Amino acid sequence: MNRYAIAMLAAAVAVSAFAQGPDPAVVRRNALIDQTASEVQRLGENFDIVSENQAKLEAKVAKLEGELKAFEDLKAEIAGLRAENERLRSAQAELREQIVDDITKRIAKMNIGGGASTPPPAPRPISSAARNATPPPAAPAPASSGYNHIVEAGQTLSEIARGYGVTVNAIKQANGLKNDNLRIGQKLFIPDPPRK
Repeated sequence: MNRYAIAMLAAAVAVSAFAQGPDPAVVRRNALIDQTASEVQRLGENFDIVSENQAKLEAKVAKLEGELKAFEDLKAEIAGLRAENERLRSAQAELREQIVDDITKRIAKMNIGGGASTPPPAPRPISSAARNATPPPAAPAPASSGYNHIVEAGQTLSEIARGYGVTVNAIKQANGLKNDNLRIGQKLFIPDPPRK
């Protein structure tokens, strides 16, 4: 057969096959392919949605982890502040005990019952400003028995009066004071407390 005959025969077979209709197996296969392609497309879209949601969740987790770390840092800072507060309370209690012991020792040294005066403190260097300052008015001579007291840093008239068992007014009157202001190193006469 020649080429022309073969081509004609092939065309005839094709026309005959077309005329008979498509093969049912091919139709089923094509339907399955179309259905599978559509299912793959739907799964791809679902995968994209799941990936997007996963990215959002990862961002939320990262944010929450950051907030948790900040919270843990705050907890650690609070614990540190509580420890520091407790240390300061202990130091305050210790200092309070030292002050009470010091005041007790000073009162014991004053020999309250004998009317003796306290020894003057060791001389302190005087600054040029203090040398040039106007001296305070002289205290009036004591009219009764009592004690001499040298004012130390931080002392107040009320504290001194309590220590000797007298009133603030009695000290002010005995020393000619017009107000409650005191100077470090100032010599005060403390009258005997009133007898009961």
